[in-house]
Amino acid sequence: MIQTSKKLFLISCTIVAMGTAACAPTVANRGNMLEDHQIADVKPQESTRSEVLRALGSPTTKSTFDPNVWYY
Repeated sequence: MIQTSKKLFLISCTIVAMGTAACAPTVANRGNMLEDHQIADVKPQESTRSEVLRALGSPTTKSTFDPNVWYY
């Protein structure tokens, strides 16, 4: 009788652990994956658009409301 309850407990713990692992978040990297040296080439408030394009490439998307906001 005790053996059966131990087995049932272990099976229950296993099912709970597997169910919890299934809820782990998935990380999806999208867009332009920039390197540190590329970002270092861009100086905020100093770099021109052409310098940013040369250093980082084309933005993944641009803001709908402000064409000066680029997303990488």
